[in-house]
Amino acid sequence: MTQLQALNVPEDALSSFLEAEPAHHAEIENVRLLPISTVIEESTRYVPGAYIRPHGYVVFATTHCGDRYCFDLKGAVPIVLVSHEMVGEDTTKVELRSLAKQVATDFESFLVAFVAGTLDTTP
Repeated sequence: MTQLQALNVPEDALSSFLEAEPAHHAEIENVRLLPISTVIEESTRYVPGAYIRPHGYVVFATTHCGDRYCFDLKGAVPIVLVSHEMVGEDTTKVELRSLAKQVATDFESFLVAFVAGTLDTTP
């Protein structure tokens, strides 16, 4: 949990992970909610998470195509979807802002849409 705190994951998400962290991953309608260990790896070691984290994004879920749902820690839109095909090592903060698509206003709204199977999966 301290690793998530170090990534500045929002409090509502920290609470949710503390209460009901997926053992491996939870999948509904081609969206995978990741366990804490994978959130850490996705956001620090894997592409595109390692490229976008310095710009204020933390990966916490994926689509079946490999696109990433992220906490946008520095933007007005807390939960966004980022295409894995559009982001590279040289992607700037400005470019990333234009690529990130709003999918939820907070983690609870994301979870409600996740459980209902109604999340937008198109970046």
